[in-house]
Amino acid sequence: MTVTDHNVSDSSSVTVPVTLTDEDRRYLTAVTEATPVFAAWQTVSFQGVATETQPLQILPADLRRRRAFIQVRGVLGSPAQVEGSVTGPGANVAITTIAIASLPPGWYDVNWTVELDGTVAAAEQNNFILKGPGLGGGFNSTNDPTVGRYPQPTVRMYVPPGNGTALSVRSVGAGTGTAIYSAQISITPAIVPGGFILIGQLGQVSNGQGGKIFVGDPRWEIRAHSPLWIAGDGLTTLNVTLLVERDQEPDYD
Repeated sequence: MTVTDHNVSDSSSVTVPVTLTDEDRRYLTAVTEATPVFAAWQTVSFQGVATETQPLQILPADLRRRRAFIQVRGVLGSPAQVEGSVTGPGANVAITTIAIASLPPGWYDVNWTVELDGTVAAAEQNNFILKGPGLGGGFNSTNDPTVGRYPQPTVRMYVPPGNGTALSVRSVGAGTGTAIYSAQISITPAIVPGGFILIGQLGQVSNGQGGKIFVGDPRWEIRAHSPLWIAGDGLTTLNVTLLVERDQEPDYD
């Protein structure tokens, strides 16, 4: 490669007079004194349904935007715990129940324990069942037909949007009339690895491209002034939180 030097002759500087009006001065002063304003936190929730793969504008074009912070979290529900007892239950009788209203969409880890007291017989063996959204035919207990407390294996449960099913521990068949059936249920929202959002320009997100922010990734910082679009993965319940730092409108009146 050949590099050719070119001599540039010096020239005298030229002074160009500029006249500022009082309005110009007020505007320039306001701009130089602009201070960042932190907007309130914005939250977008995805419930893990296919329609959420369509782009959603989360930031408009904004030349005053300095930066934005975005983070993706995978918990929507809240912990809950219940317990109850029934003496001599008939078949398919609820021993304890977590109501539908306490089951927002998302994944949960379900811990449950059954207990027998009173005068029991052979009918009580394995005579509890855990039923709820996404649990199919349910999970039968493993317990002896004797007085005692019997913790059961943890179950992971997905509650879909629009769920209409409560979570309960029920009797399978009729119990002995003198047997006391007790049960406890506790649920904890579960973070399922692999959930993500797509983020980028409208065309990128529409085509399933753009960047991916996964659940649990460090907070992302965005400095672009252009519109920003996001979409869910269509499978995972997600919370997207956003904070924007921007310059306030100058007050130069």
